[in-house]
Amino acid sequence: MINTLPQVVNVINAHTVPTGHARGVRSADHQSTRAGDSMTSATQLDILLTWRGRVGLFKKSGHGATASTPWQLLSVAQAGSGSAFDEGFLQCIQLLHGETGLAVRDILTIQPGPTIEVSHGSQSTLHVVYVVETNQRRLALGPEYSVHRWVKKPRIGRFDGGADWLGPVLEAAASRPVHNAAGSRPALAA
Repeated sequence: MINTLPQVVNVINAHTVPTGHARGVRSADHQSTRAGDSMTSATQLDILLTWRGRVGLFKKSGHGATASTPWQLLSVAQAGSGSAFDEGFLQCIQLLHGETGLAVRDILTIQPGPTIEVSHGSQSTLHVVYVVETNQRRLALGPEYSVHRWVKKPRIGRFDGGADWLGPVLEAAASRPVHNAAGSRPALAA
């Protein structure tokens, strides 16, 4: 099945998009390398899953009540620097299938999105984003997530309790064009 991916999925070359707008956010190519810098960086793979212009927001299963769990994108901690495109792409496919039940035939496009660093205190997380468009509204959630919603861009702000990194990642993704069967348009068109 992996051998058919290039024929089925439209993949655009990866590049980093500077955001410059969100507080505590730096593009990956602006990371600090000063001596004595106390920031440590973890890497997280985020999937901005869209269906008919709506964004998939998810709540993780597990500890405590679902109501207190923040809304977020599909995400997983990523080992390494996040710079290996092939590795991230395959991890993206695996996460999509394992956590949403989507098969390759359900994916219209997969393309690398922005890579941004979000600071929180003395720590920071490097977010490697993939933008994925599906033709399937119904998802079969895996064990990591308990609920999902398809949300129009203007309504995302109404969802209380979003993950602290959700806003900066969505803002960075909205600033870059997405290429799909309908042509080029912003990743999060209103």
